[in-house]
Amino acid sequence: LYDATNQGAGLWSKNLDLPAKGFIIDGEELALLEPTGRFTIVSLKTGKELILAQVEPEPALQSIAVVASRGQYLLTTSQPPSGETNGVTASPLQNGWPAGHAVHGHVYAFDRSTGAAQWQTPAFISQHALPPDQPTESPVLVFARLKRVFRSGSATSSVGSVLCLDRRDGSVVFEEDGFSGQANFCDT
Repeated sequence: LYDATNQGAGLWSKNLDLPAKGFIIDGEELALLEPTGRFTIVSLKTGKELILAQVEPEPALQSIAVVASRGQYLLTTSQPPSGETNGVTASPLQNGWPAGHAVHGHVYAFDRSTGAAQWQTPAFISQHALPPDQPTESPVLVFARLKRVFRSGSATSSVGSVLCLDRRDGSVVFEEDGFSGQANFCDT
């Protein structure tokens, strides 16, 4: 990380295990997750490491997203779905933005001031999307998807699905799998 206003003075550097994935938080911070599970958040203004934590290893990591509030960082991971899907595929709702952040992986919560994990165990989210317009101080984290059921190679039905986690402990507080009709948009 370099300061372009100070003749390119170095602010921060780090050797990473690849393939590491990154996410810019509100244009102010950079979150990095390495496949070994090393999670780092660094300030883009100062180069100071704000969080350095260890989470479960993610050797097949595809992407991450972070939702930040005044007192918390929520890290979501995505990996390829594995195992039998029973003819079901899920895709993110559009909401006028490119598909959102696909989540098929863990969700972790960290205290923004101390970096300490806030949940006893991470949540696992299967084939949902994280709408990008999450209210930052909402008590829940919302996930949505369009679930298609396939029989003999063609889609036989499509239903909308919503899942909400309690930001305090990661528990499921609302889950509705089967809104009738085709759900194409989500506004949180």
